[in-house]
Amino acid sequence: MYDIKLLPARLKQARNYRGLSKEECAKLFAIHPNSYLRWENGSAVLNARQLAELAEHEQIDLNFFF
Repeated sequence: MYDIKLLPARLKQARNYRGLSKEECAKLFAIHPNSYLRWENGSAVLNARQLAELAEHEQIDLNFFF
């Protein structure tokens, strides 16, 4: 079991580590910037496929997000 409230903070941490803006992250995933913003502020949750793609793109172990 994992704490879903941790995910937005981890998304922001990963984005900042890579030096990317929210808009750049949205563009990388071909989504609207508001969609990425909702992921990062916790008002929307990534599905398993999106999270796996994010981890692969950022070259981060998927467990980092949990």
